[in-house]
This record gives sequence, C-alpha cells and structure tokens, in this order.
Amino acid sequence: MRFRYLLLLVLLCITPIIEPSAIGQAESGPDANFSLSGTWQFAFAPHAADAEALSSFYKPSADLKAFHNTPVPSNWAMQGYEEPVYKPFKTEASEGFYTRTFTLPVAWNGRRVLLHFGGVWSSAEVWINGTNMGRHDSGFTSFAMDVSKNLLFGAENCIAVRVRQETHDYLFDANDDWSLGGIYRDVWLESMPATRWITNVEVQTTFDYQFRDADLAIRALVNDSRTWPMKADPPFDYEMSFRLSAPDGTVVQERTLKVALHSGNGRDIPVTMRLANPQPWTAETPNLYTLRVGLLEEGKVAHWRTVPVGFRQISTANGVFRINGQAVKLKGVDRHDEYPEVGRATRPQDWLKDLQMMKAANINFIRTSHYPPAEGFIDLCDKMGMYVEDEVPMGFGGDHAADPSFMAATALRVFKTVARDRNHPSIVV
Repeated sequence: MRFRYLLLLVLLCITPIIEPSAIGQAESGPDANFSLSGTWQFAFAPHAADAEALSSFYKPSADLKAFHNTPVPSNWAMQGYEEPVYKPFKTEASEGFYTRTFTLPVAWNGRRVLLHFGGVWSSAEVWINGTNMGRHDSGFTSFAMDVSKNLLFGAENCIAVRVRQETHDYLFDANDDWSLGGIYRDVWLESMPATRWITNVEVQTTFDYQFRDADLAIRALVNDSRTWPMKADPPFDYEMSFRLSAPDGTVVQERTLKVALHSGNGRDIPVTMRLANPQPWTAETPNLYTLRVGLLEEGKVAHWRTVPVGFRQISTANGVFRINGQAVKLKGVDRHDEYPEVGRATRPQDWLKDLQMMKAANINFIRTSHYPPAEGFIDLCDKMGMYVEDEVPMGFGGDHAADPSFMAATALRVFKTVARDRNHPSIVV
C-alpha cells in the first residue's frame, strides 16, 4: 500500500520535462500528420523457436510468405491467432511481427518527422527501412521516435515492428485481467520544422480566493536543433504567439513575445494570462477553451500546437475534496479500456457509449483500472464532463518494488502517464 501512495504523491507533484512525443495537438501545415493505421502484414510466433525463425523479418531481403493481412489497431488474440491469456503467462508467451509500406509526400523532405505509437502491448522494437529505431517496453504508454534521417520521400518506405509480450518489466502491464498482445492503438507520423519547433505546451489554471477570476499559466517548450557555431537560417531570434478562445470560439486574449537566441537543450517560454470571470470546467459544466500556441519565423507561423483548456482547480483543504472551491461527492466506477469485440483496440463509439451510460446512471467519476486509457477517451471526458483518476500502470510489478532492477520501469510509466495527460481538466487525480 505504501508503494501505491508513493506513486500517487509522485503523480500529484511531479513536473516533468517532456520527451519528444509532443504534448498538444500538432499542426504545421495541412499534412502535419500521416496515419499508419490500417492494413498491415502480420506473422504470429507461438513459441520462441518460431520467433527466432522470423527474427530477420525487417530486412529488405526477408521472405514474408508467412505474413497475412491484419488490421492495426488490433489485438492478435481477437483476430483468432491464439486464445486470450488471463493474468501473467504460466508458459512462454507468443510474439507478433508486423510490417507495412507507405509513401510520404515529397514536401516532407528536410523536415523533422516523429513516429508515434498510441499503445503496443507490451513491447515494441521498431525498424524503418531496415534500420533499428529502438525499443519501448511499456504496454500502456504512448511513445515516439525521431525517424527523420531514415525515411524516403516520394518513394516507398517499410516499417517493421516486433511485438513481445514477455519482457523483464511486463508484470507492470499484467493485471487481474486479459493479457492481449498487439499494436492496439493508432500509429502515425508527425511532421514539423527541422531546425526549430514546439516540443510541448503545458497549462495550469488557478482561481483567485473568490473563485471568480483566474490565471492561465502556460509553458511552451521550444527546441532548436542547432549547436555552435550556429548559422542564421532561420534567424536566431523568433516570436511566440498565444491565442485563447472561449468555448463559443470568441478570441478572449492574444499575446506575442519576442524570444532571444538559444540552442541545444531548448527553452521554456512562460506566459500567464489573467481572465476575468472565465467559464469554469466541472463535470456538470464542461466548458473548454482552446489555446493556440504558434512559433513565428520572420512573422510567419512555422509551427503551432493547440491545447484544450478547462478552468478548474482542485483542493483537499481540511480533508474535503473540492473542485473550484465547491465540495464534490464522487460517485464512481472502475473502467477497463476494453470491449468484447475488439479487446483493447477500443473505438470512439465504444468510449461514447460508456460515457453516455455512466452519465445516465448519475456516475461522475471513473477510475481507469489499471492503466491510462486511449487518449481519445480522456478527450471525450473533457468534452462531456467526467472526473477521472488516471492510473499509472503498475499491475503485478508493484510486488517487485524492493528490487532496484525495476526502478526504470516504474519511473518510465509514472513519467509517461503524467506527461501525456497532465493538461486534461477531467483528470483530477
């Protein structure tokens, strides 16, 4: 129990520096994102010997006769390749091998490109055009990889992903529930300027003592890839624009700042906007403002991100849980991000159905047992009004808290959960 309370305190207190998996919806032109969800080629390896036989599948010369069409996102057990496994594996775990080809626009040449995965259970090793991009061992957290230097533009590319279910850390992703392997959330590529870009935007709202007026504190992290000696292309100095729109679309505040030269590790650009009597966010009044943060090069927007903003403040003074100063009673349920037809590859219609039924039953609080759900579900909680406890995926890994070899697995899952979801007003714990 003390281990769980420690993680809760970390969730409440941590202020992370976000890795390049980009917080806030990215936009840098009409083709900023390129979806890789859809039909992939897939081969199933039920045993270690089968996996070893497929281990060279990422090479251009690999024989893919054993591969068949499969949808991504999906879980391979839901496609009939094996019986779903309940709880941790008692014998060796199966593996899955995925490939697909794609062609990117020529206009993306020379830009920075990130490869995003919404979720892969429970380990993903990735190759682009035969080159290893790295590995992510955490089944319920999103992740990204910089693949800019390994892509072809206007020509065919090949992505290959080896999905393992059993790793040193996989017990963190195993609960009193089904273990379902596969690329089960969306995959996409994100394009942005190669020299300077907005890595992420963080927001926090604080009301005055009367809970009438409020401050919106903004932190925009801007990275510049250049190192000394630097060439002035684009120019060293630049501008940042901040525009906040009300729920009805009316622009309520705008600000533009000049930013001096920096390089290497990037720079946080802090801005605070004071609003008179903003519309508060609660589960009953889910008022969402929209913040648009832009990076301007020579007066023109080169990159921007948008973040929904809910003006809400949480307090627990004197042991009373309050939203915007008002005591709130939480009537909640546990929810698995899982559906009988699709396993963990849940869809917008599944999220909407769950929330509609919960609100009809006067439920106002969800515990995301036992991991962060698809971010689209949290987006819908923001829009429809639902309080959420966002759980760090600890699973049966908590039983190994005394083993220092699991420290990295713990830190990764805490960091990634907070980094992805900290801006959502619906998340109150």
